[in-house]
Amino acid sequence: MNKKECIEFASRNPICFLATAAGDQVHVRAMRLEYANESGFYFATLNLKEVSKQLHQNPKVEVCFYNHATDLMEVKMMRIKGRVEFIDKPEVKVRVAKERIELGLDPLLAKPIDPYVEVFKVNCEEFLFWTVMDTMEENKLAQQDF
Repeated sequence: MNKKECIEFASRNPICFLATAAGDQVHVRAMRLEYANESGFYFATLNLKEVSKQLHQNPKVEVCFYNHATDLMEVKMMRIKGRVEFIDKPEVKVRVAKERIELGLDPLLAKPIDPYVEVFKVNCEEFLFWTVMDTMEENKLAQQDF
């Protein structure tokens, strides 16, 4: 799998799981990918939430994208490891706000997103693509550089 295929897989499966760490405790939550491109995987969150605090304290994350297959033989996952970078560019924030409005998401997030919503991207350093056929071979799968 190459960088383009990673971006396409994530874009087709935007509901994913983001893992953060606070001290020695890992925290996982479902997130929605806003968009992805060659520069990274973009997300938004409220700066009042614990996830925001965790990301500011420790920018290392892992994200798992899953194709939501109901047939076990069709299950595919892609895990990416990387570091979070907070984005304060008006054009990125406007893009995220417009996409949320078009999707009819929570009215709070459809309003101007400053000052409560933070946009961040995960700068992917490595990725791992997995299917159910890899279950007994997972230790042989190699993390690939992005």
